[in-house]
Amino acid sequence: AIMALLFGVPWWTLVGAPAWPAAVLVAGTVVFAVAFVALPTTRMLGHGRRRGDAEAALGDALLGAMWVLFVWSLLGQVLGLGLLL
Repeated sequence: AIMALLFGVPWWTLVGAPAWPAAVLVAGTVVFAVAFVALPTTRMLGHGRRRGDAEAALGDALLGAMWVLFVWSLLGQVLGLGLLL
């Protein structure tokens, strides 16, 4: 559920809600889907038993980037609702 929120809110804000052409919608969805799979994979490989430095750095960077996208997307949605009132 947390991963769905972490990736779903930015996906909706950047890809789903705007009236993008179908090709952009598909490409954006593929990018988010790859990141959705890559985040837990790189975190497990980087912080698991094998502890790969490159995997840990990639997983941590991906988590940080998604967190920033999530927060700014959520703020944008909340402020957008405020402007409608």
